[in-house]
Order: sequence, then C-alpha cells, then structure tokens
Amino acid sequence: MISAIMKKHFLSFLFVISFFGLYAQKNNKSELLYSWPVSVTPLSLWDSDISASAGAEYRFHPSFSVRFAADYIYGDYGYEKTATSGVRLRHELRYYIAGNRLINSRSKAWPYLSVSYGNKWVTTRFSGWHYFYENDQSYQRWQSYNAHNREWYLLGRAGMQTVFGKDKRCLFDFSIGAGVSHNSVSFSFPDGDDMRPEVSANSDNDFVEASRNRYNGRFRAFNIEACFGYRLLK
Repeated sequence: MISAIMKKHFLSFLFVISFFGLYAQKNNKSELLYSWPVSVTPLSLWDSDISASAGAEYRFHPSFSVRFAADYIYGDYGYEKTATSGVRLRHELRYYIAGNRLINSRSKAWPYLSVSYGNKWVTTRFSGWHYFYENDQSYQRWQSYNAHNREWYLLGRAGMQTVFGKDKRCLFDFSIGAGVSHNSVSFSFPDGDDMRPEVSANSDNDFVEASRNRYNGRFRAFNIEACFGYRLLK
C-alpha cells in the first residue's frame, strides 16, 4: 500500500515537473516568437545607391517571420556634381532554416532565406557643363537637370542573424540579395530646354551612370546589408 501511495505521489510529482517544464518552454518560446526585433543599418549599398535604414521584424512562427523597413537614400558621387535623395519601402518574408530546433536551443546563429519586395522613389540632380549651339557657334554652359526615378524590385536573399546578450535581445544581421528591378525615369529640365539627346548620348563610365537613376528599363539588382538590432520582448 505504501508502495502504491509512493508511486502515486511520484507520478504526481513527474506530472507537475512536466507541466512546469512545458510551461517554461512555451513561455520562453512565446517571448522569442512574438517579439519585435527593431534594427538600424547606418550604411547600405543597393547597386550604387547609398542608404541608411530602419526596420522591424515580427517572428510569428519558429521558422517564419515578416520584416518591414524604410530606407533614406542619399549621396554625392561621380565626377560631375550630383545630389541624390529619396526613400525606399520594402517588405520581406523570411524562412529560418531549422527554426523549430534552433529558436529555443543554445544556438546564437540563425540562418535564413527570404523573398523581398519594395519600391523606390528617388530624385537625382545632375549638374555639369553642357554644349549648346547658336548661330553656327558652340559654347558650354553649366546647367542642371533632375532625374525622377520610380522603381520596384524583387530579390531573393540569404542571410544570418546572430543574437547575443541577455534573453538574446541584441542581434547582428547580415544578408546578401540578388534579383531584378524595374525603373521608370522622368526628367525635369531648366527653362524648358530638352536635353534628352545629350543625356541619352552620355556614355561616361562613371559611378553616376551605374546608378540607373537616369535610365528606364529592367535590370539586375544586388544588395548587401548589415544591421544592428534590439529585440523588444513582452
């Protein structure tokens, strides 16, 4: 009888331990799952556009998350004077490899694959010496024009998110993306001058030309990004 009572209490003890173990695991899992890692990228390279960005991620499943980010595009580069400014909005769906196994393990490195889609609105002011012809004579005049670029892109990405600190609150995220983009460019010329032939004929192989901020069409897209973040837990 004593043996039966001890066995009953032992089974009750195992049940309680198992319950609290499952509760603790679930609680820990929910903290990691339903957190909002916010991140900042001081310097990002998209083709030849330079940007800074801020983003937030929501991991709704051990293996899946969504991430939203906004970029401020800026830059003065090239031989001729240029000034670029604009914004990029992007959305990303991530798949964390072995997410079910790694999210609550001691591992601090979470590899992932993702698909990213976004839109860009940017204006670049190009200034330089331009040729003009009048009365059979040619002359140069310093002149500026604006290129207004509207772009959408689709990228496949591969990356690694490394977490550290108490409760894995801090993170470092590095990723590489490649895909396609489509640019639609319009121009604003001063005093009604139509400089399209000269703009189209400009074939200088400088950094400005590679920016695509003056060209229509579909292109290959490439991006490297490294960001630092902090995980907001419940």
